[in-house]
Amino acid sequence: MKKFILFFIFTIILGTSVYAEPIKKYEEVIPLSPKVTLTKVSEFRSDRNLSYSYIKADLTAKNTGFRLFSSDEGTDMLDTVSNLVKDEEDVIAAINADFFSVFSGNKGFSLGIQIEDGVLKQSPINPSTMATVAYADDEITMSYLDFHIMAVAPNWEYAEIRHLNKHTTYYGDILMYTKDFNGGMSPAPGGEVVEVVVEDGKIKEFRRNMPPVEIPEDGCVLVVSEGSTMFFANNFAEGDEIRFDYYFTPDISEAETAFGAGAMLVENGEAVPTFSHVVAGNHPRSALGVDKDGTTLYIVAVDGRQDSSLGLSMSRLAQLMLELGCYNAVNLDGGGSTNMVASTMWKEDIHTVNSPTENRKVINAIGLTYSAKKGEPQNIDIKADAEAVFIGHPVKISTALYDKNMRPVAEEVEVSSIYGTVEDNIYIPETSGETIVKAKYDDLSAKTEIYVVEKIAGIDTEPYIRLNTGESKTLDINVFDNEGHYVAVTDTKLFDILSSDEDIVSVSGNKVTAHSAGNAIITVQKDGVCSYISVVAEDNTDEEELKFTAAPENIYADSGDMSGHKIVIGAVNKKADTLLKALINGRIKSAIANEENSFLIGEESKFSNYETDNALYINVDTAKGSVRSADEAQWTKIDGAIRSTDKDNIFIFSENSVFDGTEFGFRAITDYFAETGKNVFVITGGNSNSYKNIKGVHYFTLGYEDDVRLNADFVSQCKSLVLHFGETVTFEWVPCF
Repeated sequence: MKKFILFFIFTIILGTSVYAEPIKKYEEVIPLSPKVTLTKVSEFRSDRNLSYSYIKADLTAKNTGFRLFSSDEGTDMLDTVSNLVKDEEDVIAAINADFFSVFSGNKGFSLGIQIEDGVLKQSPINPSTMATVAYADDEITMSYLDFHIMAVAPNWEYAEIRHLNKHTTYYGDILMYTKDFNGGMSPAPGGEVVEVVVEDGKIKEFRRNMPPVEIPEDGCVLVVSEGSTMFFANNFAEGDEIRFDYYFTPDISEAETAFGAGAMLVENGEAVPTFSHVVAGNHPRSALGVDKDGTTLYIVAVDGRQDSSLGLSMSRLAQLMLELGCYNAVNLDGGGSTNMVASTMWKEDIHTVNSPTENRKVINAIGLTYSAKKGEPQNIDIKADAEAVFIGHPVKISTALYDKNMRPVAEEVEVSSIYGTVEDNIYIPETSGETIVKAKYDDLSAKTEIYVVEKIAGIDTEPYIRLNTGESKTLDINVFDNEGHYVAVTDTKLFDILSSDEDIVSVSGNKVTAHSAGNAIITVQKDGVCSYISVVAEDNTDEEELKFTAAPENIYADSGDMSGHKIVIGAVNKKADTLLKALINGRIKSAIANEENSFLIGEESKFSNYETDNALYINVDTAKGSVRSADEAQWTKIDGAIRSTDKDNIFIFSENSVFDGTEFGFRAITDYFAETGKNVFVITGGNSNSYKNIKGVHYFTLGYEDDVRLNADFVSQCKSLVLHFGETVTFEWVPCF
């Protein structure tokens, strides 16, 4: 019986959730001190790419402190997180904290309370809807605050002070300003507004329509419109005592540090169902949480608004805080404010460790300090910015020399390799295969391995290029070997790169330049392997002139216990909105219809999976252009099918590429398929017939364009893919015409 397999016949819909485990997750843990770690996480999730960094700290640990930081010029001045902490002693990590309002230029005010080193510096504006975080005796608490300041006269009359150190143009309520405000000068708005100068607990002066006055070091200036209240004129004379009563519920009057936040995300170990303060949408996020005891701290920065990380909603952020281990957690100011910095064993100077969208100036930051005296070097480490490279490709090498407390020691480390040269921590490999780079300081040493590719099995280039006359372009060239190492090429001296017509397009190294209108073919070759690039110069952009395809030679792979099988795959255009397309589709179908095992890409879009013999077949829906746009839970379905199968061979079929177009997505998907422990074949539609071996996984594209024309170029392009399973697997491209 012939098996012409249409995937919609065998459809299994798996239960999924966008909150499911990541499809692929990368973690790097960097100790900042004995009880403080920085963890950098990158996740490929079914519905998004996500990266975040979090700091975990034991607040009870020796020499560990928690602080709030604001500008040295005053708590009403905005600055970047790095600038707020870079000159402070012993800082090992920090993140932006409270929401804030910009008043003018670099002046602003926090929306929450601000207590630094036990001193109240700003009052909260909306404490019933925006949470307060307080730190005292190595413990952090967070809650909604009831807060009041009362001015009490000698006759026991009293009035509430609305705000402390907040910029405003409204003076209908009593406002208090201390030395920390506005460079130490009162606002002096004039008109009906009175400024009452208080020093050492006594009324020093009433000022009306006078210039700004310097705020006393041991006092304040009270400001209010006498058109709204005559409280001070009616109850005080110069020289009278004035008392200020502060009311906190819960009582945080003994806090060493306190600051404002947004909504509570997690309360008593459960995600909050309705947030008191909402910033809707997927965005960069900052958050802070603690365990049940309040002594284990989690500081989180979620990247967003970029290809490598979409960001999170507040509900997803709450879920993340629970996953990390938080019993209580709050949302901090996010978006362009999200910025986490640290001093690590790899780089002692305070530096950004997340991927912010901007280096926005903020009102304050919270962070951790570590005050232990630095010791002698105890350990050394080394890492490279690539696991595999092409021979001659530069590799950045980083080293870490640190003491017993994981703190960096500023001593010179020797970096060397017998497999190439190292200068200024840049390694240039000169030998292929496994190579080693070493780091050494006195009797301490470490090494890292880097695989270097020289003998290649395939070349991957962009198939088509358009250039205007006089325009140049650097070719993107990647190569792979028989082991599946897929690497970029920057030094092309080992390649022959030739143009079919130098008068139209010339080649210099890996740079091509268009000189006159016309077409040319660029050939990139090495080790008997070729790749071809069709170049159209100037305004000659007719699609039929922009087609060129060369099928690679057969590549051998492990047969995976399917000896004797043959699989034939064709690609059709499911739109078939013209008679020509329908005829071509019919010809492709008939070309493979008599094969025992045949598959059509583009015939059916729905997700489905099917097992037979020793193989799992998965059809992926990319009808809307990508895996995620078709179904945000689809990667979870793919993962579920792969995890549940006991078959040795996995075939992935898709109308369009399974890659998401991002560098991180490419890395995650190729690693994911490579780590299945199976023989994986990914076969998709594309604009050319191609093959790549990436980390042992076999990727094929079958060319079929929407704008087809029945000409010689299309006929040469229109081929089916045939996989032969014997002792090894071979493939060939078979013409459909």
